[in-house]
Parts: sequence; C-alpha cells; structure tokens
Amino acid sequence: MAKFYKDLPDSYLAVDGIEYGMGARIPLWIFGFCIDIYGA
Repeated sequence: MAKFYKDLPDSYLAVDGIEYGMGARIPLWIFGFCIDIYGA
C-alpha cells in the first residue's frame, strides 16, 4: 500500500485555493510570496 506524506507525523500539505492555513494545511501561495521577498 502506498504511503502518502499526509499520513506521516509532523507533515504539512500545500493546498491551492485557500487563503489561510489551518492544521496541517498550508496555502500554496505562501511559497511564491517567500520567493518574491528573498529573491530566490
């Protein structure tokens, strides 16, 4: 049986289409925001 990242302890799930993260769900746009600020 396949093991998914969401099933691992202390893991997070980047999700598109949400404004705010809740629980283990992080908004996908936050990664683009970090890249813009730090110029990576």
